[in-house]
Amino acid sequence: MILETLTPVFIGNGETIEPYEYFIKDRFYRINLPKFILSLDKANKEEFLKISTSDMIKTRNFIKEMADTSKVQEYSMEIDSDVLEVYEDKKNDPNNQLSIQTFIKTSSRPFIPGSSVKGAIRTALLYSMTPKPLTGSENIEKDVFGYRNPQDDPFRVLKISDSLPLAFDDMKIYNVKTFSKKDIFSASGYNMMFEGTKSYYFDRAAVASHDIWIDEDLKKKSEFIDINIKKIISSCNEFYGMVINKELEFYGSSKTSYAYEKYEQLAKDMGSLKNANSFILRLGWGSGYNSVTINLAKERPDNKISRRLIKGEFPPGWVKVKVMEEK
Repeated sequence: MILETLTPVFIGNGETIEPYEYFIKDRFYRINLPKFILSLDKANKEEFLKISTSDMIKTRNFIKEMADTSKVQEYSMEIDSDVLEVYEDKKNDPNNQLSIQTFIKTSSRPFIPGSSVKGAIRTALLYSMTPKPLTGSENIEKDVFGYRNPQDDPFRVLKISDSLPLAFDDMKIYNVKTFSKKDIFSASGYNMMFEGTKSYYFDRAAVASHDIWIDEDLKKKSEFIDINIKKIISSCNEFYGMVINKELEFYGSSKTSYAYEKYEQLAKDMGSLKNANSFILRLGWGSGYNSVTINLAKERPDNKISRRLIKGEFPPGWVKVKVMEEK
């Protein structure tokens, strides 16, 4: 299974890079702080230890000036122009921590967890199989999928591996803003910087490779509903196609376009997938309420007024998936 990112994807691991653990010049550099301290001569080491306990601004500038990236960097990434703008504006503000949310990694390399892909597929199948309109949702998953105990969950038969590691050249540092729609749709002032994938609509796609299969032995041993690749493809395109259409309605009613053109492109790309072994998914942080719930199955879906966007136009998390036929 090949996954290509259409918009930047961020899947975090709960860790944060503090401002004294990186600096930005031509690109983002994450440094190994113990190695940096060991690289200093005695006088500079004493100076660093002195200022690091009392002045964060001086500490940041000292690291940027003194760090030899060939010796002390853990990794580096490209930065989006919005990140550089925020960094230059806030780097001398002691009240702004300028922390960066990290992408999940294994053996220090970023990857796409199979559990994230499987969760997005699960939401799509749940939506597809739910009788509509949805009137009660307390036990909807167990009712629709026909199980009561976790060991009977039919999704145990679906297996998706973690992706092979991504290269750091597939990654980029982004700044995301939260927008809210009240009288008008506008930025609410909240910013977050994160490590995310590059993407096709932004510059070039990051490509991740996964294994996907149905555990036929497990399927035979239990009274599971029929989960197969064909059903996965049709359900994902049905559900995420509905999400795309609702986002087009949302942005189309705004006084400015914002992400409208990107959703038009997503709708066009989804239309081109017909009769192909491919489907669209939305993964990770910033996916939005309608993408991670079956809210749209309700007769009157809850109306959420906030959206997270990169550069005011790129909604995070959209990917295209192609299931390769076994040879």
